[in-house]
Parts: sequence; C-alpha cells; structure tokens
Amino acid sequence: MDGIIILDKENGVYSRNAGYRVARMFDEKKFGHIGTLDPMASGVLPIAIGNATKMIPFIEEFCPNKKEYLFGLRFGIETDSLDITGKTTATDDFIPDEKDIKKSCKKIKQTKEQIPPAFSAVHVNGKRAYELARGGEKSELKARPIEIFELEYNGKADSEYNFRILCSRGTYIRSVVRDIAKLCGAIATTTYIRRTLTNSFDIKNAHTLDFLENLVNNGCDINQY
Repeated sequence: MDGIIILDKENGVYSRNAGYRVARMFDEKKFGHIGTLDPMASGVLPIAIGNATKMIPFIEEFCPNKKEYLFGLRFGIETDSLDITGKTTATDDFIPDEKDIKKSCKKIKQTKEQIPPAFSAVHVNGKRAYELARGGEKSELKARPIEIFELEYNGKADSEYNFRILCSRGTYIRSVVRDIAKLCGAIATTTYIRRTLTNSFDIKNAHTLDFLENLVNNGCDINQY
C-alpha cells in the first residue's frame, strides 16, 4: 500500500508515534510524516506510507509553503518551553490592553526573522536544542528567516487569548506567543496550537487516529481513506 493519509493528530501524541500507528493499520513498515507537530499541538499531519515516502521532499519543496494555525496564550505566566506543559519560570499580574495586543500583531506581521524556542529541533553544535535544554544547558539560537502572511487576534475566553496565523514553514508558534507578549510589555505562554493547513493539506479532509483505528477494529475497508 502506497499513499498519503491526512491525519488530524490529537495533542499529547508525538508525530513519529502517530505515523507508526497509521502505518501499522495498513501493514506497512515504511512511513514518514510531512512536517512535524509538537506533542502538545493538534491538527493536520500528512502521513506517507510505502513508496509515497519518496514524495515527501518534493511535496515539501514544491507545494505551497503556507501553514495555518489556531493558537491561544495566557498572560502572566512564562515557561521554559514557552507552552503550558513546561516549567514555570516567571509570573506577574500584568494583563495588556486588547488594543496593544492588536498592535503587536501588526508589528509581528512585518518581521522577517524569528528566534526559535529553546525547546525546538534546531541543531546547535551537532545536538538538538531541546536536548541541551532538557540537560539544563543554555544555547544561543540564531534568528531564522520566516514570513507571516496573516495574524489575527480572535478575542478572549476567560483567561485565554485566541489567534489565527498564516505563516511560512519554519515559523514557531510558541515564539510568536513569546514575541506578542514581549511587544505588549508582558509575559505569556502558549495554551494550545492547532494546525489547520500545511502544504495544501486541509483540516477538513483529515481523519483522527481514533476514527481510523475504529474502522480497522470493525473490519471496514480502510483503504478508501
């Protein structure tokens, strides 16, 4: 079996593990995922199985290089991983005005570079940045070129502030959250990340692991997916 399954990955699952579970349903040993999602993130993660894995470099290079995410943040708390799963490194009571939040979005849209989070897969002296961070080592991460096409503030619900972004490959949403807070003179951490578009694969065409595994367990024809 050769093909691509458009997966709606749930949060709490590593991209590699999600790919393995999909491949196992089709009795395939060879698989790969197009792009990566943080374990705490959910959304579109295309999984290639069989000979379709050979297409991954071409898809990444020639398909539209735009990714869309919905994400949320909480002001007044900062963590080492820049998301809610990390260790708290600072807290305060300052909550910026919504006008300042909207202004910060406009400024970030004009930026062309971004410093990745300490907990990221960027290579530093032959090691992944997250490996150094987990070992308590500090690393100087250099700014990398990115492009932000759209960044919208979608209002708040309780203590959570919600956004939508359309950006280039290599953009870290956790860094966007850090930079929004910094421009507002505040601190914040990421509460959720949901990818709705990547390399032209859309969330509306995606299936969850639970849905696919239920098909297999109930003897349905999974090959149509």
